[in-house]
Amino acid sequence: MTAGCQASLPRLLLLWIVLGAGGISCRAVELPAQPTEPLLAAAPAAEAAPAPAADDNRTAIIRPPFWLFARTISFDSRTQEFVADGDAEIRSPQGQFFADSIHYDFGKNTGYLEQARGDAPPFHFRAEALTLDAQNLKHIQDTTLTTCTQAHPHYALFARDFVVTPDNHFEARHVSLIFGGRRLFTLPRLAGNLSKDKGTSNKPPLLVGASRLDGVYIGTTYDYPLSKDADLLLSARVGTEKLLRGDLSLNRVFRLPGDLGGGKVSLRITEREDAQNRILQLGSNGNAEQLESLTISRLPAILVDLDPIPLKGDLHGFSVRAGASAGIYHEDPTAVTDHRAQFWTTLRTPARRVGNTLLSAEFGVQQAYYGASQHRIGISQLMLESRPEADHYFSLTYVLRGEDGRTPFLFDRVVLPQELSAAVELPVGGRGSNWRLGLTNRFDLEQDQSRDLGIQAIYREDCLSYALTYNTVGQTFGVGLVLNAFGNFRKQAGSIAFTE
Repeated sequence: MTAGCQASLPRLLLLWIVLGAGGISCRAVELPAQPTEPLLAAAPAAEAAPAPAADDNRTAIIRPPFWLFARTISFDSRTQEFVADGDAEIRSPQGQFFADSIHYDFGKNTGYLEQARGDAPPFHFRAEALTLDAQNLKHIQDTTLTTCTQAHPHYALFARDFVVTPDNHFEARHVSLIFGGRRLFTLPRLAGNLSKDKGTSNKPPLLVGASRLDGVYIGTTYDYPLSKDADLLLSARVGTEKLLRGDLSLNRVFRLPGDLGGGKVSLRITEREDAQNRILQLGSNGNAEQLESLTISRLPAILVDLDPIPLKGDLHGFSVRAGASAGIYHEDPTAVTDHRAQFWTTLRTPARRVGNTLLSAEFGVQQAYYGASQHRIGISQLMLESRPEADHYFSLTYVLRGEDGRTPFLFDRVVLPQELSAAVELPVGGRGSNWRLGLTNRFDLEQDQSRDLGIQAIYREDCLSYALTYNTVGQTFGVGLVLNAFGNFRKQAGSIAFTE
């Protein structure tokens, strides 16, 4: 396209593609103003799409940082329809999209790409069609997606319909997992968030292993979306010793008025969930056999958790969390069953940089009520850790706990009044190696002994990671698999967690 032709398009393009009237229609048509909801939002001017190759002889429409290429590009001013046909390509800071043809209707703010290929980070996809509706929802039909960058990916997901909302939430229907070129299973729905701060979890989607409690087991976590604000979450483990145990929860998010944020309310039914303080057996006398499999069942319980609430004024940077629950609880192997209601709150300080590390503190209290007693726990912890994304990661956490009152449950009791918890993950094997080593340890400062030692051998490929894990609690051995774009095996320093 000539410079004069480009100059005659003053209100051209800021759609998800760089719109224009290429070829013979360029001199006669001025395109309408940009739509209010572009498919690819405009990026900062400092970012630029990759420039075209010198030997690329396709028609081009250019408005940096956007580029559009096709064999023919046309616009019909009567129907307000735009068409880019033949080897169509969009280049933008958000990525590259390819299609046999691209169509867009300015009047309806709708469009579609035929035989589309491209990126919806972190996914790479190929699809029969990609459509944009008036609500700026991206629908990708009959698509194969993967986070792998290799020509022959380790795995892929095939979905009949893959929908991405403007806030980067995605929902896929009729999703099949293809591994090693074979379709393993199909899920009715799958949902999540493509944003890096919301889409990651340190829970592997598949875990196979062995433990004293379960025998040989296989475990998984599956989130079934019911609506935009509700889901059904299943975490289950099937083993040769205990046929099935896990957690089923019906969750719904809510918003509070003003600047108070929101939270989540859940109805949970659990069967033999591992207690957080099941390491009790390692420090007991004569009860090691009994307490090495301390588990909790909720029959059921309702829980409410608030999102962190940032404080203002002199406490700017501090945040408060709170939650409560009530239900019927059963503990094994003590066979204790009782009503239990509790509420908790924590205060977290802002993180301070100390060299290349971050230093923060957190304080929390939990008050629990039972049929004939009550119990209170107070926790203070000081955390020093490298940045979570660091290649060489470490964390060191000092925890001080105290309790008051009586509880019928062992899982509510303080086991480690003072502990020092450490975690390390680092690459091993020299430059270019895919192997990583992870170590965790909880050290009892009062008994002067290690109480929970874990080791991980992690093999990381471009889109998948595998791990061999061993933990001294319950002598648990496991083999895990996780997608790098959505999870990892790293044991990061966490916030105070009370049993709810």
